[in-house]
This record gives sequence, structure tokens and C-alpha cells, in this order.
Amino acid sequence: MDYFEGGDLNSQVKNPDLKRKVYIMAKSAEQLAVLHQLGFAHRDFKPTNILLEKNLKPRTTDFGMTCRIGLKAVADATPGFQCPEMLVSQALNKNYYADPKADVWGLGITMLVLLSGNSWFYSWSRLPEDPNVILQNLPGMITDVFNRIGSASNYNERMMELLFVIQGCLQFDPNFRLTPDEVAVRLSKIYGAMPKQVQISQPSKSSMTTS
Repeated sequence: MDYFEGGDLNSQVKNPDLKRKVYIMAKSAEQLAVLHQLGFAHRDFKPTNILLEKNLKPRTTDFGMTCRIGLKAVADATPGFQCPEMLVSQALNKNYYADPKADVWGLGITMLVLLSGNSWFYSWSRLPEDPNVILQNLPGMITDVFNRIGSASNYNERMMELLFVIQGCLQFDPNFRLTPDEVAVRLSKIYGAMPKQVQISQPSKSSMTTS
């Protein structure tokens, strides 16, 4: 087993170097795109499954839930990173089929955690008896985190571009979500337009609860 000196992606949450974070996010999106091109869905894309080499190059890991796109699968990804359609399938006890668009949602939440440090998405170690609890909280929570990130950055142009990309990942209708390739291209353009180092402030913690 490889040893990753940089730890997992959570180790970078408090790193104020925004350009470094954009680099990590772009490379992570590229790796997800390759997985999809091979015909597989990761099905549990989250910060703890992205490990960092010494130079902070990311490596997507933990393929224990990975399966062929389109196959019937249990919708049992980490609850706070599950897309709405996975939650709905569980709430209605409907069949779920592995979909790359679900990974894009996980990518969006992962980027949101990296920029905000918000721990709300880890609030459930397992899915609540009623998945609607998460569904009801999601829109307000995501909006709240977006607002806090924007405010902490004084609505910096590059940060707003990043939030626009994340918004493209977190469309409740999966048909309107970006693809990992599109995310990687957009993030790479943002990265290329940034000065050598961009420092960001940590957003204030959300007062949002799950009750």
C-alpha cells in the first residue's frame, strides 16, 4: 500500500493558499473524468478518499463501492455527500443505478468542504431513518455555505468563478450538472489566471443545524 505524506484532502481545509486548492480540485476532477471514461462510477467521492502525495498532488482512492455505470447498486455512499436522487431513491425505496452524475455531486460537495471547512456534510455517520431530513436541509445549507465563502473572500473575482463551477456540480437536476471534464477545464483556466499565490480567509462557521 502506498504511503501518502500529504494525508487526505481534509488536511488542506485550513490552508490559506487558494491557488493550491484550485490545483488539487482540478486534478481530482481529471481523475474522476478518467474513471468515468473507463465506464465506472466511484460512488463515494469525498475528501477522505482523496489522498495527497508529498507535493500535494491528489490521488483518488477507495474503490470499494466502485461499479460499472448503469448497474443496479445500493445507494449507500456517505450520507452528507449523497446526491438528491440517491436520497430520493432511498426515501421512496426505489431502485438506484450507478450514475457518474452522482460523483459530480460528490465532487461539488468536496470542493465546498475544501473552501469552507464546513463540517455539516459529515454530520451523519449513517443515513437518518428518513432521508428527507437531509433533503430538506440541503438547499439552505448549500446557500449558507456559498454566502459565507463569498463574504469571507470579499466576493473576490476568482472565488466567485470557483463558486460558479461548484454551483454547476450541485444542480438538483442531474441532467444540468457539469461533467468532470468540464469541471477540470474550468478550474484549470481559473488556476492559470491566478497570481502566484492567493491567500483566503476561513469563512465563519455555519449556524445551520440538522434538526
